[in-house]
Amino acid sequence: ATIYTVTQSSVIKLNNLGGLYTDDSALLPTAVTNWTEEAFGYLNNGQPTHENQMFGNNNDYYGLNLGIDTSPAYARYLIGNGSWTSYGNLTAFTASDETWYHFAITHTASGSSFFINGNRLENNNAAAYAYSGNKLWLGRGVSASSHNWEGYVTEWRVSDVARYTDATYTIPTEPFTTDGNTLFLLPSNTTDGSTTFTDTSGNGVTVTASVGGIENSTDVVSPLSSSVANATGNYVSTATTA
Repeated sequence: ATIYTVTQSSVIKLNNLGGLYTDDSALLPTAVTNWTEEAFGYLNNGQPTHENQMFGNNNDYYGLNLGIDTSPAYARYLIGNGSWTSYGNLTAFTASDETWYHFAITHTASGSSFFINGNRLENNNAAAYAYSGNKLWLGRGVSASSHNWEGYVTEWRVSDVARYTDATYTIPTEPFTTDGNTLFLLPSNTTDGSTTFTDTSGNGVTVTASVGGIENSTDVVSPLSSSVANATGNYVSTATTA
């Protein structure tokens, strides 16, 4: 048998144009107690004074927001319910250009936790939050276009369980598959230039691009691949006469 790897065929190109969103209240962390939102993000070259929000909200002062500031170099979070109930720089974090990072927010009865690349940066923040217009956003920063994600994303998943509970975890290397806790899953395994974004969880969630120009792209290689076995051999038979 030959074992080889298959990399996803494309990723999603945002490039500071805006974001993708779902308009489904069942996906909001206010709908269930235990919850995880996660995705992979890749920054383009050079983001001076740019706040790249991976998870955000179109309206200021709402939602659970997580991203990377490039000047100064910090991981940054914001929590709001009509006003900012908690916000700040989580830790010094210098993001390398053209590098994939895994972002995750989890929520339990104890509060909200924020992770980048397998490291927990904020644990059980109990600040209050709410989501404006039932919309959950990927790559759209609050209040200004300079807060939008400037680069690429892939594997946006929402689950009704806190998938990461320790201070560190191993970053996923294979594409996510739907399980009993998956509420929504947006991979990018399609053709270059496609502007169709399809939920593969089986729950039929609609994904909308906020502006034109957001597309599936082969400009950069996905961080995720799966192993495939290809077996070959010969068949030998022996005739038996009664």
